[in-house]
Amino acid sequence: DVRAVIKFHDDNLVVESLTANGADGAKASITGRLDGLSTGAEIDLRITCADAPIDERLFSAFEPAPREALELLFDARSARSLNAAGLLPDANALIVQRQELSRLSDDEANRPTRERLQRSISAGPFQLGGRCGFEIRVYSEPGWGKPVVVTGDVRVHDAGLLFARFPYPLRLKEGAIRVLDEAIEIMGDGLKATTPAGGELLVTGSVQIPRMPKNGSKDGAADGATDGAGSDRGLRPLIRISDKDDALNPALLAAIPHAGNEMPSGWPGADLAPAGQLLGALGLSGRIQLDGLVDSDESGKERFSFKIDFDHGTASPDAAGRAELDAEGMPWPPEFQLEDCTATLLLTPERVVIEHCEGRNGTGSISAKGYSELEGPNRLIELELKALPIGRAFEGYLASDPAEAAARFARYAPSGAIDGTIRREVTETSALTSGSLTPQSIELNLDGTRMRAERIAGRLAVSAS
Repeated sequence: DVRAVIKFHDDNLVVESLTANGADGAKASITGRLDGLSTGAEIDLRITCADAPIDERLFSAFEPAPREALELLFDARSARSLNAAGLLPDANALIVQRQELSRLSDDEANRPTRERLQRSISAGPFQLGGRCGFEIRVYSEPGWGKPVVVTGDVRVHDAGLLFARFPYPLRLKEGAIRVLDEAIEIMGDGLKATTPAGGELLVTGSVQIPRMPKNGSKDGAADGATDGAGSDRGLRPLIRISDKDDALNPALLAAIPHAGNEMPSGWPGADLAPAGQLLGALGLSGRIQLDGLVDSDESGKERFSFKIDFDHGTASPDAAGRAELDAEGMPWPPEFQLEDCTATLLLTPERVVIEHCEGRNGTGSISAKGYSELEGPNRLIELELKALPIGRAFEGYLASDPAEAAARFARYAPSGAIDGTIRREVTETSALTSGSLTPQSIELNLDGTRMRAERIAGRLAVSAS
C-alpha cells in the first residue's frame, strides 16, 4: 500500500511525500531529493517510522559495518545458545520467580528481594528484538559509484537486548541508538534494562566502526566488515555496564566473556569462560553490584574489566565445585560454608582478583584475598581466621591420607575455636601452604573421655608442599 507525490524538474527528482505500509504494522514515510540523475545523482532522503519491528529487515537497511555493529546489540547467536541452555528469562522462569515471591514474608529484611523479583516479573519474558521508531537519512555524494551512507536515530521500546561481547539477557522498556557513519552511539542517559534476576542495568557508550585502508592498517581489527568504497571497517566497542540490586545467577556467569574475540561453541550457555567457571565453582549466591567496561586495545583485540561487589551472600561449593577448585590449586573443605559474605572481585581476561572477601562460619569468621590467573597456573590465596569453629575444614591437617584423616577426625571428634593465618601459593613449579594456627580452646575424645583445653600460650605452624 504505497502513496506518493514525486516531481521531476530537469535532471532532478523530488520526493514530496511517500508513505507505505510494511510488515507487522510498520508505516514509513519518505521525503527528499535526487539531484543530477544523468551524472550520478546526489541522494538525500529522509525516512521516518513511528513503530517497526527490530529484526533482520531493519538491520539490512544499513551498510555492512553499521549493520554488524547493530547486530552486536541484538545478537541472535547468543540468544540461541542461551535458550538451548535454559538461561533466558522466559515465561517458565517468571513462573518460578512468582513462586519464590509468594513464599517471601513481608519482613523488611526481604524487601530488596521482593522488589527485585517484582521488577523481573513486571518486565515480562525475554524475546530478542522488539519494536522501535526511527528517523533515518540516506545520503550519497554526487557521482557514480559513491558510497551510500545511512545515518539516524533508532528509538527502541519493549525490546530484548543481547550485547554479543557481554551476552546478559536484558529486557528494555525504552532507549535510543544513534547510527553514524563511523559509530553506533547509545544516546541520552543510556539503555536502562532489567536483568534475568531483576537487577537494574544501565548500558552506555558506543561501538566505533572506523574506515581503514583496504586489508586493514597496522592497527586493523581482527574482525569487521567492508563498505562499498574499498575500506575495511573495524569494530571498536567502548561499552560501559552498570548493574545494581541484582543477584548472582547462572545467566550472569554465562555472560562473562572469554579473552579477546573468542566466542567458542557452547558459549554463552552451558560452557562458561574461565572467570565464570571459577565464580561458579565457589557456589556463590547473594546480592551484587557490577561495574564493567568492554573495549579493545590498539590492535583491535577486545578486552574487559569488571568489578563485582557482593554482599548478603553465601559461598557453598557442591562436590563438582570443590573438585574444580581442588584442580585449580584452591582446595575447599567438604561441609564448609560461609554465610553473610561480602566481597569485592575484579575480573579481567587474565585473572580474577579477590580484593577482599569476608564471611561467617558458625560463631567465627574468615577473610580472604588473593588472585587466580586464568591463562596460567599461578594462584595465591591468603586467609585470616578469627574464632573459626574447629570442624571438618581442619580434617586434612590430621593426616596426609584423606581416609586416615577422616578416621582420626571421627575418632577424636575435635571441636573448639581457632585463630590463624594460612597462605597458599601455586606456581608452575610448586604448590606451597604456610601459616600458623592458634587454638582458643579445643575439645576432643581421649581414651573414652571428653577432654577440654584452654590456650595459655603457643601456636601450631602450618607447612605443606
